[in-house]
Amino acid sequence: MESRIIETENLSAASAACQNILLAAHALGLGGMWRTGEWASDPSVKEFLGFASDQYIAGFLYIGQPELLVESPPRPGFEDRTVWMND
Repeated sequence: MESRIIETENLSAASAACQNILLAAHALGLGGMWRTGEWASDPSVKEFLGFASDQYIAGFLYIGQPELLVESPPRPGFEDRTVWMND
């Protein structure tokens, strides 16, 4: 298998894991944010975290207690957007 394919699979798996962590945090009432930015490619940050200089950091997850709780707006039902097809 090409190394590029494995790299793509690893990045996709890391992205899915980050999204699942954020969904779980939200379900627990926590706030969360996924950021990358220049810190993700900074050599001193990579060294501090034990990464090799050629390794990729997918991002940083910030999770904590939100300062305010914002209620989600009511979601419309599916009934007016669904067409059931019967035989």
